[in-house]
This record gives sequence, structure tokens and C-alpha cells, in this order.
Amino acid sequence: MQLRLTCPNFVTGIDEPALFTGFPCQTGNIPEAEGYGMELDAQYAIDDPWRNTWTISGALGLLETEVNDAGPDVPEYDGRELSQSPNVTWNLDLGWVSPLGFDAEISARHVGGFQQSHVIYDGTNGRYYEETDSYTLYDLKAGYETKLRGTELRIDAWVENLTDRRYKLPSWAPDEDRAGRPRTFGVTVTARF
Repeated sequence: MQLRLTCPNFVTGIDEPALFTGFPCQTGNIPEAEGYGMELDAQYAIDDPWRNTWTISGALGLLETEVNDAGPDVPEYDGRELSQSPNVTWNLDLGWVSPLGFDAEISARHVGGFQQSHVIYDGTNGRYYEETDSYTLYDLKAGYETKLRGTELRIDAWVENLTDRRYKLPSWAPDEDRAGRPRTFGVTVTARF
């Protein structure tokens, strides 16, 4: 058994970050913004009596951002989060490796909701585009590795977004509704000579 933990923390001050101002290819700079957060990463490996290796791993990311000084041109941005900055992300994986060359992994990936853009769509009421909904995606992969006539051969079959979850990707034009990747199947064959 083996346990590994890491926990980096960060604080970032940003002078004059670029801010999308509402028209295609038009950005401006605001005087100051900041971000701080942490990431926690853990991995636990277990060898069972049949020489299989099981691995449980996961990560948690926490992020807080704020426009500290939006300047005189866009004072309504003061105190708002930076766009496309989810407050929470996490992933969880369960992996299995057999001494016979087989392996499998199932994983979950989560992205918390975030402010899509700073673009104002109702100047009278000062309302902003809505937050993008949080989403969780599940992936599955199974593989086999062997040697064939001196060549290392690996075959993987995988499914990304197993539940075919519909989700929206970040975009600088939040009214475009860029769709995330749907359920995707694949087979990969790798040979090393």
C-alpha cells in the first residue's frame, strides 16, 4: 500500500488583465484583479493477493477570483469574479492493473459553475450573462498490453462522457452556447518497435 498527498496553494495578483468588452475581437484592460486557491491531490495504491494493483486517486481544486479595481470605464465590474474561473473542480479515478497485461479505469471529472462573461446584456438593470452550470463527466477505459514478435503492442477501448451529459463550454461570446463534447467512443492501437 502506498499513499501520496500534495497540496499546493497560490495567490496571484494581476495588473491590467485583459477583459472582453462585448464586441468580437474587442478587449480592454482593467487596472487590477486577483486570484487565490489551492489544489489537493491524493493517490492510494493497493496490491491485492493476486498481484493486481488497484489505484484510487482524486484531486480537488478551489479558486476564488475578484476584480479589485475595474477602472473608470467599467466600474460595474468591481468586486465581480473573473469570467471562466470555476470556484471548484474535482476528479476521482479508480484504476486496476493486472499482471496479465489487462487494465481498466473509470473516472469522474467535475467543473463547478462559473461566470461566462462580463458582458452586460441589460444596461438598464446592470445584469450580466448567467453563470454556466456545473457539470460532471464520467469516462471509462479498458486496455491490454503484450509483446508480439518483439514488438510492444497496446490496445485501448474507451468512452468519454459515458452518460452523454450535455454541457456548455466557456466562450467569449456567451450567447453562442458552445456545446461540450458528446459521448465519444474510441479504440487505440499503439505499437513500439
